[in-house]
Amino acid sequence: MKTILLLLLTVISASTFGQSRILAGHKTYVYATLYADSVNNIFLHDTILFITTGIPWKHQPDLQTTVVWKYLHLIADTSIKKKLRSIGWIHADSTGAIENEKKYWIHPPRNNQYSITELAPFPIVGFPCEINKRFSNILYIGEGWGNWSNIKLKNTYQFTGKESRRAGNLNYDCWIIQSESDSELGKSYLTTAFNENIGFMEFNYYFYNKTKIKIELIKIE
Repeated sequence: MKTILLLLLTVISASTFGQSRILAGHKTYVYATLYADSVNNIFLHDTILFITTGIPWKHQPDLQTTVVWKYLHLIADTSIKKKLRSIGWIHADSTGAIENEKKYWIHPPRNNQYSITELAPFPIVGFPCEINKRFSNILYIGEGWGNWSNIKLKNTYQFTGKESRRAGNLNYDCWIIQSESDSELGKSYLTTAFNENIGFMEFNYYFYNKTKIKIELIKIE
């Protein structure tokens, strides 16, 4: 009986640990964004949504969960569009994300004015979260990105501390993760604020061409 009970508790514990906390169910994360290109004098404020579905992603159903980036305000000024590098101007994009005992990993928004995020480290958290912990990976950009295609990105990450972030009327303790991407184009950077229960609360990008993007969580619906 003790052996059966021990096995049962082990199974329950493992099952609970493996369950998604962030990607489970249908939630909508509302982010305010700022795109700042001082070289071309382009400054764009926007609102984007990150929507979890709880549905396995069709390309890797055993590993990834389907999420949606939704863009609420498309740029109408064609003169601005001509100055921006984009893989497509769309209202929504469905993609995959990973949450398991080893890591939390999402595709950033990569359409409209956000296509340049492909050249920075992807938002990743390597568990367990620990101050000064480092990890790294290599990403190869595939075809379909013009002169960005077939570029090798060497990405490094480090947990640098904990800070508070506010969304709605609540404050959340967040891990700060600083990351760097090195490629033939130069270096691009991403600093994220991550809460273990709700996910990424803030993304701060600085790219090799001096473009900056800030994405800040407003609320969760």
